[in-house]
Amino acid sequence: LAHMRVCWQWPRAEGNCGSCYKCMYVRTLLMLLGCPDATPFPGPFTQDLVRNLDLEDDHNVVNWSRMLALGETWCPGSPWLEAVREAVQRGWAKYGKKG
Repeated sequence: LAHMRVCWQWPRAEGNCGSCYKCMYVRTLLMLLGCPDATPFPGPFTQDLVRNLDLEDDHNVVNWSRMLALGETWCPGSPWLEAVREAVQRGWAKYGKKG
């Protein structure tokens, strides 16, 4: 995973930016799954960054809701679940829950 590239918004010669939507999503998913050393992203990463994430539209809220459901099923003891849950709840409050 050290060579994985996911960044499309601000790609850098040395790899992922670590802060665009796609980088944040993959980075959070890897942390949720318990792979903190497998993340090919620069800089520190904390639960507060996830907790305070501004999900920019309802499509993103749906994607993060799916990640939350995956985490609750496969990683119920992950310390990252609460941060993802808070980001999703704020997203639904902002955009209204669909369906």
